[in-house]
Amino acid sequence: MKSKNLKNIKAENQRNRQSERLKNDITRRLLNYLERKYEMRFNTALGCTEARKAGSNEPFVAVDERMRNTIAIKARLDGIDAWDKDIRRYMESDFVKAFNPVDIFLEGLRGRWDGKNHIEMLADCVPNDNARWAEWFHTWFLAMVAQWLGLNISHGNRCGTVAHFTTRLSEVYFL
Repeated sequence: MKSKNLKNIKAENQRNRQSERLKNDITRRLLNYLERKYEMRFNTALGCTEARKAGSNEPFVAVDERMRNTIAIKARLDGIDAWDKDIRRYMESDFVKAFNPVDIFLEGLRGRWDGKNHIEMLADCVPNDNARWAEWFHTWFLAMVAQWLGLNISHGNRCGTVAHFTTRLSEVYFL
């Protein structure tokens, strides 16, 4: 009786190993398929996965449930045994590279200046009566960008009043 149990256990272990290998094979096929057919990135600023067809110059678009379902159906039609939950699991994993458009934009500006004070022009868009508003906004804006880029980590979490002014619409506080 004991030898029969031992045989059953060995057979079950072998089936489990084969099943695990099959799962890994299906996962690999799905990953290869998705990477061959699509370019995907996780937009950290928007908090969503974006995709486009591989090798295209089309803009990336945010992946919604409809697109995810379409990708799953196309994969199944192409012989990949995957469901929408498998596609979602991939898209919400570290297998999709992170992309931060703000960081890329700011890095692209490094070392380039056209001589115009764009920060002051931005400050002028805020209606207010404070003569020092543009100066304060400029200081705050530079500090905010430096903090974003990790250039000034020793002061980033301090609170201080940068500007307090009354606009025609309401009171605005920057801390």
